[in-house]
Amino acid sequence: MSESHPIEGLIVQSADGDPVAQYVLALRHQFGIGTPVDIPRAAASITQAVENPRALHLARLHCAVMRSAGVGFAKSRVAAEAVALPLGDKTAREQINAIRAFDGSAGAAIAAGTEWMVGLASAGDPFAQFALARLATVERDSDEGFAQGLRWLRLAADQGLAVAQRRLGMMRPTAQYDLGLMYQNGEGVPVDLSAALIWYRKAADKGVAEAQNNLGLLYRTGRGVPKDPTQAAILCRAAAEQGNLTAQRNLADMLFGGEGVEKDAAEAARWYRKSADQGSAEAQFALSRLYYSGNGVPEDRAKAIVWLRKAAESGNPSAQYNLGAMYSDGNSIPKDCAEAAKWYLKAAEQGISEAQNNLALLYLKGEGAPQELEESVKWFRRAAEQGNPIGQYNLARRLYTGEGVSKNVTEAAVWYRKAAEQGYESAQHNLGMMLFDGEGVEKDAQEAAKWFQAAAEQGHLSSQFQLALMKDEGVDISESKVEAARWYRTAAEQGHEMAQYLLAKLYLTGQGVPVDKAEGVEWLTKSAEQGFADAQSVLGVLYMIGNGVGVDVERDLSKATLLFRKAAAQGNENALFELGKMFRDGEGVDKDLDEARKLFREAADRGSKKAKEELDAMSPV
Repeated sequence: MSESHPIEGLIVQSADGDPVAQYVLALRHQFGIGTPVDIPRAAASITQAVENPRALHLARLHCAVMRSAGVGFAKSRVAAEAVALPLGDKTAREQINAIRAFDGSAGAAIAAGTEWMVGLASAGDPFAQFALARLATVERDSDEGFAQGLRWLRLAADQGLAVAQRRLGMMRPTAQYDLGLMYQNGEGVPVDLSAALIWYRKAADKGVAEAQNNLGLLYRTGRGVPKDPTQAAILCRAAAEQGNLTAQRNLADMLFGGEGVEKDAAEAARWYRKSADQGSAEAQFALSRLYYSGNGVPEDRAKAIVWLRKAAESGNPSAQYNLGAMYSDGNSIPKDCAEAAKWYLKAAEQGISEAQNNLALLYLKGEGAPQELEESVKWFRRAAEQGNPIGQYNLARRLYTGEGVSKNVTEAAVWYRKAAEQGYESAQHNLGMMLFDGEGVEKDAQEAAKWFQAAAEQGHLSSQFQLALMKDEGVDISESKVEAARWYRTAAEQGHEMAQYLLAKLYLTGQGVPVDKAEGVEWLTKSAEQGFADAQSVLGVLYMIGNGVGVDVERDLSKATLLFRKAAAQGNENALFELGKMFRDGEGVDKDLDEARKLFREAADRGSKKAKEELDAMSPV
């Protein structure tokens, strides 16, 4: 039979003994589908359906529920059981037991009957699906129940049950939106973006702002439909103009980025403000950033902080993190580590890995919170496990040193590698050192050089020097004085005193670079001025000898003496030896054999064979 017929057709078919028509007619009278609610007629129709030799299983169960609840019949468990017992299946027996156990209320009976219907509906009975849908969508005792009702209604309609199809067409626009949401999110039904689009369009065409916004987002992202930023902007604007705060923020995002509309930061700020005034934490955060940068609105740090605080207090984790960072740095507000810790903690608990790392640093240093090394490691680990490279690096450092956690160099290498693979240069350097030394990992100079190179190319000073040193000395990798000179210069230009000294030696000897004595002396001088003892000693020798070594340096014993003294004070054995010679010979200083012996002895104790020979040759006092 076709459910598209009016109720008069059902009456005729029912009188002709059609069991389906009898059951559907009972449902229509009971629930008011296409006719006013009429419980006596519902009871009469369901009785006809049950007494029909071809009675539907569902009709018997429904009749049992009506009798047990006293809907259209005198309330009677016995009568309910009598109707259900002929079914003789396990489901019926279980539901009869449920009827016997309930307290006699209509609600309990309906609940028991609903369980029967769910079993049949789950097995694919469209009439059971429709009955469940009608109960849920008419009574709408909860949003979850309503959503389930829509699911059953859709399933019944998909099976061709015309009454369900008509009911879908008659749904309120907001219910159509709800159905679209169910299909988009897979709530009670498999995710089906095509179905979601259909129902969003129906609701959007009738002016439902939420549907317009969600449909706009599908067009914006290209989910289930070809990507169309222009259509997305039109739909979001329609919803925004109705006051939908989410749509206002989405429209603002599109205006700010120029998605589907002409880029307009001022217009974006206007829509962010509308959404922010309605309490959208995301819009409040976005507005704070505009005020901070002066983009679309006049720069106003005070207003930026007001909106940032509103967003943070509304629970926006990014705002909480940024507010914490401002307190930590004293940026536009007085520095307050306790406030920083408070907001970092809120953001950290919502999973912001940067906040977790920064909170860990506060616990590590005891700033704004008691110094708690174990708590620090806990938050470093949380940040690391989310893939934050700085958190991974900091966790590795704690594991390497055993600070707040049991020392574990093997695990430290694991976390250094994770951070290194994300391009974090300090982790690349430290991993390189562990590989070079074979600490926590198998020794591998080639791989160490690879990580030094990666860090060096990002400007990591220590890696630049380490890479230059390995290429200069050919330590387990092919020697290349040219590459060594290049990386020494890169590090030297950043002020690395040892790189300056070794670069100077290359220029003085012409290794990897053309001989350039003046350039060599210049780099020696830079290194010596930074206090590097070897550079001070070599430069002192040049000043002591002067042009005699082919270097354009005027002989200056005062400078030589000063440089030797500075290097000797740091224990440099060559400077001790040269200064001892000067005191022995009275060259540049007053002759003093006791001082000479003292200096030779100290140099000899540090391993200088020349100093030992001089000491042995001197006449004893």
